[in-house]
Amino acid sequence: MTSDQLIIEVGKLLGQLGLFGIASYWIQKGIDNSASKRLEEFKSTLNLIHAKETTLHEKRFLVIEELNGKLVDLDYAMRTLTPPP
Repeated sequence: MTSDQLIIEVGKLLGQLGLFGIASYWIQKGIDNSASKRLEEFKSTLNLIHAKETTLHEKRFLVIEELNGKLVDLDYAMRTLTPPP
């Protein structure tokens, strides 16, 4: 193999490596974009679930608070109606 042929072969190899590098860069970029998009969708879903759970928790708290008030009223009424002997 002469030096000219060696230079040509090395040039072809470098060209192929360059094309491979560019292709791998764009593939990685596509994967990153897809992952970012899915991550944002997941965050959005989590935020929606969190908002629903917060609302339900607040409603639960109000129901428990109202029930506690009724129990206090019932306790007072029972103590009033049935005085100790």
